[in-house]
Amino acid sequence: MKFRFSLSQKGLILIAVPLMFELALIASLAYLHNEAEVQIARAEHSKSVVDTINQLERDVYDIVSGVSGDRESEQAFFNGQFDSVVNDIAVQLRALQILVQDNPRQSALVQGCFVNGDRAVILLSRAKQLYLKGEFKPKTEGRQETFRQLRKCFRGLLPQEMVSMAGEEKLVARDLPEVQGRYRQEIKALLIAGAGVVVALTVGIFWTYSRQVVSRLNTILDNNIRLASGRALNQQMRGDDEIADLDSAFHSMADSLKEATDKERAIVQNARDVIYSLDERGTFVSVSPASTTVFGYTPEELVGSKLINLAIQDEIVDVLNALKLITEGGNEPPFEMRLKRNDGRIVDIVCSAHWSQKDRTIFCVAHDMTERKQAERLRQEVVQMVSHDLKTPLSTVRSFLEMLDAGVFGDLSDRGQQLLKLADSSTVRMLTLIKDLLDIEKMEAGMLQLERKQVDLQDLLEQSAGSVSAQATEHGVEVEVQPCELKVTADPARIVQVLVNLLSNAIKFSSRGAIVELAADVDGDWVAVRVSDHGRGVPSEKIATIFDRFSQVRASDASEKGGSGLGLAICKALVELHGGQISVESQDGCGSTFVFKLPKSSGVAQAATDQTAEMGNPAVL
Repeated sequence: MKFRFSLSQKGLILIAVPLMFELALIASLAYLHNEAEVQIARAEHSKSVVDTINQLERDVYDIVSGVSGDRESEQAFFNGQFDSVVNDIAVQLRALQILVQDNPRQSALVQGCFVNGDRAVILLSRAKQLYLKGEFKPKTEGRQETFRQLRKCFRGLLPQEMVSMAGEEKLVARDLPEVQGRYRQEIKALLIAGAGVVVALTVGIFWTYSRQVVSRLNTILDNNIRLASGRALNQQMRGDDEIADLDSAFHSMADSLKEATDKERAIVQNARDVIYSLDERGTFVSVSPASTTVFGYTPEELVGSKLINLAIQDEIVDVLNALKLITEGGNEPPFEMRLKRNDGRIVDIVCSAHWSQKDRTIFCVAHDMTERKQAERLRQEVVQMVSHDLKTPLSTVRSFLEMLDAGVFGDLSDRGQQLLKLADSSTVRMLTLIKDLLDIEKMEAGMLQLERKQVDLQDLLEQSAGSVSAQATEHGVEVEVQPCELKVTADPARIVQVLVNLLSNAIKFSSRGAIVELAADVDGDWVAVRVSDHGRGVPSEKIATIFDRFSQVRASDASEKGGSGLGLAICKALVELHGGQISVESQDGCGSTFVFKLPKSSGVAQAATDQTAEMGNPAVL
């Protein structure tokens, strides 16, 4: 069975092994020390037993010599030494009893000595009484009997077993230095062996830690360096712990990063836009292959050169200023410039740039917009052509048609009158389309200036309703203006233009006898103007695109209802130019309500207008 140990478990094992050995070593040393203490205490105990028995022997000898000696000895004994010797024997016996209390055999032996000692004390006391009375004389029967009893008591007080016990204890006390030396040697040997094992364990733990942790972490660190330098990684390490998992995850990350890098490289290599980087002095550091197509130079030719060397002379200062603002950390919008290709052609590009403070590098993407610029110039030429080559002749034609209608050149037949009206209607529609196109062009070019002033909104509503009254009468529709007492700061002519466009649409798509409502009220910080009809409405899928250019709810509306499809786009642009918003609320078959909101405050309106201008007027782009 294969066990899987985590890094923490391996660390615990590395700590537990020496710890357990040290605990075993401490336990062994404690055991030897305790045994030595026991032996020392045993030797001290034996020495005390021997000393006590020796003192008891001396006391017995003093009694024997004092009682059985000459008259001077007996006199000295009975008159001065009797009490002290007797007390000393009792003390030694009690001390001996305490010393041997843990040994049953010796304790029983000492207990017998107590009995004989008590009898000896009684006999000695009797002998002392006889001596004081003068009856303790040699060769008397009482003296002889006392000596006979005392000898018996002394033999019991200090039997041969007591002497043997003293000899045994003396041998134990004699062996004490040898026992102590033996235990010292054992402790010393254990300490030396323990120190050796500790050193071996330390080296083993260090080797294991170095092999299991440090060297493997160094491998991962080396993999980091290899990954950063683009070299192949070390072989994936084996194991089941966290380091192996980390190495596996690192290899997986490296594979994913390589795959992502390959994809990114493929994108860069095949991108039609030029992806390049510049240092803070504007020198090319790296360039994608698209530069050959867009700039006319290969990446090898561009690396090391400066971007301004490609710019046309008139735009070098502008390019330098743009690069300076980018390197200063500003969130600069894309900038346009014209470059001179290697073949001499001029290309228009737009550059999106990002400054990396960490890398001190500008990362750029250049998009070739030469074709778009050419299309814009062509469009401007077309608009100019429409303005000069179509508008003037159409105006002349309409004037001539008006003269025909007035009978300047004679009366026309009924058929002629019908054709005249059809021609006049077509001419008006063409002039309206030209006017709308010119308005769109002015707004895109930022040439449309608003003439703001504070006006009464009610007057603008009534003026707009009056402008479409003829159309309303023709379609059998009534325009109803709700009264209001609001003032706005706006260009009155442009607001009327918005209202006329919205009212005209509402009238065209309303059935006969319907009512178109025109109202205004306050909505928070806004003044909301609503144009409501009860016509066919706008399908939900068309609401998102209803304000786009040339957008029609139905494909047949242009021929059936008339109109260029630019009216709502112009309304949206004019409202946003005032800093407002426009929207539609409608359901298919239930009518529509077009709402545009203007700021109540002129300051807010101006700020919103400036913001719209900075954004390039997105409503009409």
